[in-house]
Amino acid sequence: MKLQKSPIPNSCVPTAFAMVLNIPIEQIIKELGHKGDKIIWPNLPEPSNRCGFHIQELVDICIEHGYLVTHIEAIPTSVPYKGTKDADEYIVYFNEARLLKHITNSKGVIFGPTHAVAWSGDKIYDPKSKIYNLSECDFEITDYYRIDKMI
Repeated sequence: MKLQKSPIPNSCVPTAFAMVLNIPIEQIIKELGHKGDKIIWPNLPEPSNRCGFHIQELVDICIEHGYLVTHIEAIPTSVPYKGTKDADEYIVYFNEARLLKHITNSKGVIFGPTHAVAWSGDKIYDPKSKIYNLSECDFEITDYYRIDKMI
């Protein structure tokens, strides 16, 4: 895996996917057809006012390049239907060993609340231009998108 730096603000998601797919981030941006910078919520502060990049856009690019994507939640949670009143979310379970089992010996993209990084199978490749161990991750892992070549 080659380290790539986010070329534009708030582009860690497509940059992380570009690293896992071994595709230049500029090509991913071209395939997406936008830079995630369109203002769609003018009343919100920066960068929350911008469209950003939806995970499904990156899933589509992975499939087009012959890769499958599996979403692994770090903390599986159930929530009631949106119309249900007075119902809290329910954390199904949390097991760090389960998440590590899915991350070990695979490649993918690790998500936190506000950042995404590429995972090579043994190192984190951060779009902020650094490589480090999983134990050095300084944000809570919320999701892992495992990326595997189609057979």
